[in-house]
Amino acid sequence: MNIQVEMGTKNLKVYYILLIYTIIMIFFSLIMFLTYINETKNFVKVSARIDDLIKEIGEVDDVDGYHTSITKYVVYSYRYEGKTYGYKQEVLTFIGKKENQKKTIYINPLNPLKVRDSMKFYGTLCLLLFHVIVMVIITLYILKLKKRVIKLIYKF
Repeated sequence: MNIQVEMGTKNLKVYYILLIYTIIMIFFSLIMFLTYINETKNFVKVSARIDDLIKEIGEVDDVDGYHTSITKYVVYSYRYEGKTYGYKQEVLTFIGKKENQKKTIYINPLNPLKVRDSMKFYGTLCLLLFHVIVMVIITLYILKLKKRVIKLIYKF
């Protein structure tokens, strides 16, 4: 009789640990996101044009041997205070991007060569949202397990 109840409470302990870990990760993800927002809060909006889409293929040496590496870049040009600047940004995909397309970017007005890295911005945002979703799933599962443990206790 007690074995089943103990199994249920052990499962709960594991999920509580996972929940605490997830909350800690949400905290760190939120700090990363807010720090990046704070670092770039004074950046100004500028219209840019995509000049080129570059795909670099290289070899990477790791523990499993050599592998092909593909890195994609978008090259932008933009004008700020009468001067033209260029910027090369690493991207995950070319989907939705084509040459001569207009794009809004954010630059540092004190150093127009410094551009807000949208990959870092959206990457930290996705990391934060991922951990929030995981926390919700774990919380719902804990509630489900608690109901099951309570039912087992009442049966005995």
